Amino acid sequence: MPDAWIHIGAPKCASSLIQGMLNEPEISELVKPEYQPQACKVIQSHTPCKDFEDYYYRQILDGIREMIPKKDCLFSLENLFGMMTHSENCYESSKQVIEYLWKDFDIHIFMYVRRQDTLLESWYSQDVKRGELRSFDEYILESEWNNFHWDAIAENYSSFDLTVRPFESSVLKTGGYEDFTDALFKWLGADVTIDNLPVVNPSLSPGGLEVQILANEKLTKKQSYDLSLWLERHAAKDPDTPHDLWGDSTEFLKRFEDSNKRLFTTYMPEFNGDYYLGC
Repeated sequence: MPDAWIHIGAPKCASSLIQGMLNEPEISELVKPEYQPQACKVIQSHTPCKDFEDYYYRQILDGIREMIPKKDCLFSLENLFGMMTHSENCYESSKQVIEYLWKDFDIHIFMYVRRQDTLLESWYSQDVKRGELRSFDEYILESEWNNFHWDAIAENYSSFDLTVRPFESSVLKTGGYEDFTDALFKWLGADVTIDNLPVVNPSLSPGGLEVQILANEKLTKKQSYDLSLWLERHAAKDPDTPHDLWGDSTEFLKRFEDSNKRLFTTYMPEFNGDYYLGC
């Protein structure tokens, strides 16, 4: 039975960068040559699966299924992570999609997680680039906080061969990994260190975020979108600089204290999870 190695996100954990790397012709020099990510360009462009039984979605899946070669393959499909910010989670349907597409494969799942407060900051920045008008406080209050329990999402995919890793380098280093790309390639059985990673789909700097919010209010959708592309290039946030949109996220993180403890105890016992507890 062939193996399907599937990276599913989470969103805002460098998935765009990973997909770009996996689509590089030189990727065969880094991982086993038989892994050819032929489907990731196709599947990543589709919206999350909210209803596996939907007739038209199944037609799309049937077409994708025909494209998947019957051999060991590598894929990156962040839209199958199934976690939403402002609507009901759909990871159970995503699991059905994975089972359907790779019915005759031995399935291995890799997912990153990110501390819930910084994830929401990054997601908000992404949505602002695409027309979001709400303030951060409004965005947070209207989000579905119960959707961000990583242990529940991991449990959904635990019937597969599941690997969960923290996205943050500060946590990964406690486990002996240099950064998130190193963790991904170690999962694939390759000892690879990649320096000078490009920044792909960056968050906006604090000033850039303010400009974009104003543009979303004053300009047409096309004008504000075009500006967002310019700001991505010229006013991106330094990856090492926090967003600092919360002020104090202590109370928010307390909501996830028990589930984050279960996450690390059950799925990542080799890592120190204090950072996810706000320590």
